[in-house]
Amino acid sequence: TISLAYDTLDATATGIKDSSSFVVGLDYEVGPGTASAAYESKDTAGTTTSNYEFYYNYPVNDGVSVQGGVFVEENATTLDDTNGFVVETFFSF
Repeated sequence: TISLAYDTLDATATGIKDSSSFVVGLDYEVGPGTASAAYESKDTAGTTTSNYEFYYNYPVNDGVSVQGGVFVEENATTLDDTNGFVVETFFSF
C-alpha cells in the first residue's frame, strides 16, 4: 500500500506561521506481519524538518499484535535531531 498526502497552512492569525507538509507512507506484508515506512518533509516559515519512521507489526493472535519501530527527526536548524525507538502492544476485544 502506498499513501501520499500534501497539506498547507496559510495562517491569518497573529503568531501562527505558514507551513506545508508532504508525506509518503509504504506498507508491505513481510512474513506474518506488515513492515511500514513513512517520510515527511515539513516546512514552517522557511525552517525544514525531515521525519522518518520504520516499524513492523506482528500479529500474535486474533486479538493481540506487537509493533516495534524507530523514528528520526532531522532538523535543518541548530536544533538537535531527535531519534527514538518504540514498542507498542495492541489489544482488540
